[in-house]
Amino acid sequence: RRFFHLPEKKYEKIPREKVEEFIRLADGIKSGNFEEQLKKYRVDYFIQDKEKDINWKLSELDFLQPLVEINNLIIYKVN
Repeated sequence: RRFFHLPEKKYEKIPREKVEEFIRLADGIKSGNFEEQLKKYRVDYFIQDKEKDINWKLSELDFLQPLVEINNLIIYKVN
């Protein structure tokens, strides 16, 4: 901000317990069933960038239906 001669901005610190709570939530999502997690959070569509997410094997997941591919992005419908 100083480089651009902008006024300094005060940021509110996130409490340590909130950060730890978020990390636990993220770990739970990663270790859980992917389909259940998507439905739990009411995800209707899922987007994959084929260039950046080359290791994702989404075609193996029968609950994702590919709808359209634009450039290197694939949009899936979550069934």
